[in-house]
Amino acid sequence: MDQKFVSSTEIEEARKKRAEEWKAAYERLGEKPPEIEEEYDPRTLYEKLQEQKMKKEEAFQEMTRFSNLIHRLDEDEIDFLATLEHEQRGKEMEKMKKVEEELEEFRRAAAKADEEAVPKLIIQPETISTAPIKPSVKKDAQRMILANAIKIPSRKRSLNNDDTNSSNSNEQSKDQKRSKLDSSSSNETATSSTSTTNNNVTNNTLASLLAYSDNSSSDESTSDDES
Repeated sequence: MDQKFVSSTEIEEARKKRAEEWKAAYERLGEKPPEIEEEYDPRTLYEKLQEQKMKKEEAFQEMTRFSNLIHRLDEDEIDFLATLEHEQRGKEMEKMKKVEEELEEFRRAAAKADEEAVPKLIIQPETISTAPIKPSVKKDAQRMILANAIKIPSRKRSLNNDDTNSSNSNEQSKDQKRSKLDSSSSNETATSSTSTTNNNVTNNTLASLLAYSDNSSSDESTSDDES
């Protein structure tokens, strides 16, 4: 025998369909359909109550589904998170201290290196300046020979300069004397010219006076003759 499995949902749907058909038939007749008696349920009261309770819980969970996504922390979880945060802060503080210590060591090493580098820079020019100063006998002898060779023409040059200076001074003195003579001769010519001009002026004045006196005497004689 073939047995077909039927679910409860299918049974419920068939029942609802039958009830609707009975209701439509009574409405055509204009009568009120009778109340459907509940089917016999062999389950106990506890089972029925448990089923109702489960249905209510499912409905409540469906309503509060989004609110369940937010998890509320317990006291134990809060304490655990607080201790974890405290440990993380302690680790971060230790890292910061290590970084500061390393930076301080680096600064000290850099300052020490600078202090060691400064004297080296000061000593280097001294070593450079003192290193080439090494006198040799050959160089000193050559320098002495060159100095003696240079001194002789320098003396000759000084004597020649003295001779030229003396000759120049003699020529200058001669030129000064010539200029003095020229100036004195020019002064004499100027004085002679002034004296000649003065003599000419006096002669002219005397001649004019004599002429005037002659004219006056002739005028007087003519006036006497007329009288």
